[in-house]
Amino acid sequence: MASFITTNETVDRNRVGALAETPAQIDSYVAEADTLEGVFVVPGSNERGAIVPASAAAVLLALGATLYQEMHQPGGAAGEHYGDNELMSVCRKGVVYVRAEGAPTIGADVYVRHASGGGGAVLGAVRVDDDTSSAAKLPGAMFVSAAAGGMAKVEMNLPQK
Repeated sequence: MASFITTNETVDRNRVGALAETPAQIDSYVAEADTLEGVFVVPGSNERGAIVPASAAAVLLALGATLYQEMHQPGGAAGEHYGDNELMSVCRKGVVYVRAEGAPTIGADVYVRHASGGGGAVLGAVRVDDDTSSAAKLPGAMFVSAAAGGMAKVEMNLPQK
C-alpha cells in the first residue's frame, strides 16, 4: 500500500535518502539483505521483498529509491542502512537525494549500478553512463541536480509494481 507525504510535513533534506521535494509516492518493502539508504532497489524473492539490482534486466524493474529513516542501522564507512528483514520506505515517484558516482548534470539520464566496475562498487547507486556495462539506464528517471558530496537529486516516476 502506498502512502503520501504532503508539503505540510517536515522533511529532513540534504542527506542521502532524504526526500528533496514533496509530494512523493512511497511504498514499503522488506529488505532481503542489508540495504543502504539512497540506492535503487528491485523486486526480491517474494511480493513484498526488495534487493539491490544484480543485472541490467533487473534495473528495468526498479521499485524506487530507499529513503532515510531516523531508525536505521549504523553503517560505519558504508553509510546508514536497513538491516536484513527490516521494512524499508521506497520512493517510486518524487525527488530524492541518492548516492551518486561521477559528475551528473541536470537533465541527464540516470544509470543504476548493478555490478562493480571501475567507477564504483555500490550496487543501486546512480551515475551518468553504463560504466562499461556495470550500470543500466533507468527509464522514468533523470538528474535534477549536479552531484555534491557523493549524492545528487533524482526525479523519478516509476510504474507501480
